[in-house]
Amino acid sequence: MRYRRIPHRFVIRNSKSDHDIPDVPVALIPVLVLPGEGGAAPTASIDSTLLLRKLETLHQGRSLVPLDPGLAFVDALLEDYADEWVTKAMFHYRWVYPADIARSGGYGWWARTRRPGR
Repeated sequence: MRYRRIPHRFVIRNSKSDHDIPDVPVALIPVLVLPGEGGAAPTASIDSTLLLRKLETLHQGRSLVPLDPGLAFVDALLEDYADEWVTKAMFHYRWVYPADIARSGGYGWWARTRRPGR
């Protein structure tokens, strides 16, 4: 958002500034809320690839998608690979070693992100 110079507001869920954000069922993934079109209610989305494509159509300039069709294809292929397959390694390393299990398990980091300032 900063790179593309798209006006936005960063809000931490359950913080004092979280008062007009639509509720979404996913608590741990960053959410992008877009204003509703034609008087409709705002929409909340979480998929990074779909959000990138939506923002490309809504805002011109400083595109994140290469202009060359061949490079755009490679870009989309790498994005899809990372979204679908690199997460497997991420989950492996999050849960396979005892130190990582202790750090990621329980309510430690999760509770701090859900209730800032408490």
